[in-house]
Amino acid sequence: MVCRRRLVRQDGEASEILTWWVPQHLADGTWLADPAPLHGSIRAHLARRKSVQIDHVVEQVVARHPAAQEARLLGITRSAPVLALYVTARDASGQPVLALDIAMAGDTHELEDAYQVG
Repeated sequence: MVCRRRLVRQDGEASEILTWWVPQHLADGTWLADPAPLHGSIRAHLARRKSVQIDHVVEQVVARHPAAQEARLLGITRSAPVLALYVTARDASGQPVLALDIAMAGDTHELEDAYQVG
């Protein structure tokens, strides 16, 4: 697995911690293991460099307390709420091609989802 972590800032303040994993065989021959910031989305990069097509995504949102490193990076206490978004992107065969862990300070974020039914 190739893993990268990034601290996202908004208006100069720490906003979220984004951690993602890609299987090594998909990262080979791409810039995903390069420590420089990736321009564009991981999804577009995988599609362009490896012809990976994401078929569906499974998301889970949980409220929890931050790990010590998360609290330090986000500038919050260990007892503050964190919204954690866990995402697994899969190809048409069901194989995971990308996993994301996004940790956000719970008192400064609100999540909204909208989708068509039927």
